Amino acid sequence: MEIIDQNPSSTEALLLMNEFSSTLEAITGNSGHHSFNSDDVRKLRSLFAITYIQG
Repeated sequence: MEIIDQNPSSTEALLLMNEFSSTLEAITGNSGHHSFNSDDVRKLRSLFAITYIQG
């Protein structure tokens, strides 16, 4: 497992969040877009990370 500090506006982060939102909307009827604010993870002592699992 590899955990990487990532910019929430990066191409990869946006692709993953859009995929997650689509899945969430299919399950619950709500994409969750209004529940996440990328500014919250840009503050001091905050972190946005992506975890990669090999194998």
